[in-house]
Amino acid sequence: MMNKNNQGGGASVTPTLYQGQREEGYDSQTGRTNSNTGSTTSSGNSGTLNGVEGVQMSAEEFQKKLPIISPEFTLDYSDRMQKYVATLQGDSETGDTAISEAAYIQWQENNPPYQNELQNTVITKQSITELNAALDYAKKNELTPEKKAQRDAKSFTDTLNVLINLPFMFMQSNPDPTLSPEPTSIPIIRLRPSPSISTSPSSPPTPSSKPSSSNTLLPNPLPAISSKALRFKQSISSCLINRAVYEEASSKTGVSWEILAALHYNEGSCISSNSLVSGRKIGENEPDIVRSGGCSSGSSGPGIPFPLPGGGCGFKTLLDTAIYAGNHFKGKIGKAPSSFEELAKAFSRYNGGGNSNCGKTPYTSCPRLFEGEDDPYVVSMFDKKYEGMYLVYCADRTKCTPPRAYERPGAATIIRLMVNQI
Repeated sequence: MMNKNNQGGGASVTPTLYQGQREEGYDSQTGRTNSNTGSTTSSGNSGTLNGVEGVQMSAEEFQKKLPIISPEFTLDYSDRMQKYVATLQGDSETGDTAISEAAYIQWQENNPPYQNELQNTVITKQSITELNAALDYAKKNELTPEKKAQRDAKSFTDTLNVLINLPFMFMQSNPDPTLSPEPTSIPIIRLRPSPSISTSPSSPPTPSSKPSSSNTLLPNPLPAISSKALRFKQSISSCLINRAVYEEASSKTGVSWEILAALHYNEGSCISSNSLVSGRKIGENEPDIVRSGGCSSGSSGPGIPFPLPGGGCGFKTLLDTAIYAGNHFKGKIGKAPSSFEELAKAFSRYNGGGNSNCGKTPYTSCPRLFEGEDDPYVVSMFDKKYEGMYLVYCADRTKCTPPRAYERPGAATIIRLMVNQI
């Protein structure tokens, strides 16, 4: 969690919180009662919890106090997960939870009797209902060992076929083999609403394990891909030309080459002279790096940006941008993703997260199952469910008014098309 001093606004960090016996008919799986009001506070038993003194409470005593409700967060217990769940309220514009995190930490400090029980708490932006939906989704899509073996065998065959046919596809689009491939005509659309803040490492970390492949990152089994996505298959095959670069960057960052290729397509249409970080020409100024800490003439090495003579920061090679992008991507969740949920969260955060559709656009497949699952940068055209998605921000810090239909495949969809998992 963020430091409690990193507050972004004027909301109180010592909210008035209410407790009460759970009403008859209360459902601990959903966090709701069977009444029409949906209230979870019993009449006559409410009162502030701030400043409670005394000894540690037993689990039974503590759970009778739940749910705890404030404008910044809700605390309840999930019988299914056998964990407490603190649901933080994100900022309505950015989704940032810094204020809610600070309020939750302050509340814990003001209520020492509860500290022992709260060691087993899930901190999330989702409600218990949404977390249960995500668990149902994962269980529904879990493969038996036999089906997993079949899927892996098919994936290997499909990938091999792409590699075998790549020279033929390249010759078709470039009759003169001495010419480099022409840039795709699909426009590059920048989605990021605000710069992603991080500091570049002085040297790229060594991955602790083999990067996850698309076989483990995508849902199992895969739903049928959107027919709209198939129109992009030819342009996405151009990413395979740079595969050796992505794989080398993968070996240095622990982020799979498929993820790096998807980032490059979204940011720079997989053109070898374009950066993975912003899609700009390699060697030009990268504004996001300048805003997130800049660069130093004293730092050098693979993936390290360098100061430009006219000011700003740039890269020397495609590999440098791929290494930087991989480390930056991994930093969004503190690790290389190993599941579809982690993949979606990292992609969405890499792009700023502001294009999440639920509650902001006419997109109908809400509520989202997990963070990033309603972000077009991630899942646009992944299957039929994700066909009608929208841009919330048309450019950095510039909202679309009204939200605009998004007509490109998301990063997870790009991975599917690139390795023939369709």
